[in-house]
Amino acid sequence: MGFKMSELVKVRFGFFNDKNDPIYEGFYHPNEGRWNGWLQPYVNEATFKQIVRQVFPYDGHDVDDREFWEEFLNQKPNEDGLYDVGFGFCWMSEEDC
Repeated sequence: MGFKMSELVKVRFGFFNDKNDPIYEGFYHPNEGRWNGWLQPYVNEATFKQIVRQVFPYDGHDVDDREFWEEFLNQKPNEDGLYDVGFGFCWMSEEDC
């Protein structure tokens, strides 16, 4: 992420597949915060850990996805302490719904 924290906008986001899906708080860049229409959010460490625990509980058994999950789970936070949770997932903001 080559953005300054002051350029980012707060956002509440999730998958919004059903009413029980969790909603998370994070940030995105208003001009470059989308990929194929999907939100590309950044989150703090606590939210990152919550997403890993609740949404992507990868157990290491699917060999085909191991490299992807290792990259996702082992990423280092940027200079502002934020983690990229975009990774091609179909996140939407509350405003998208």
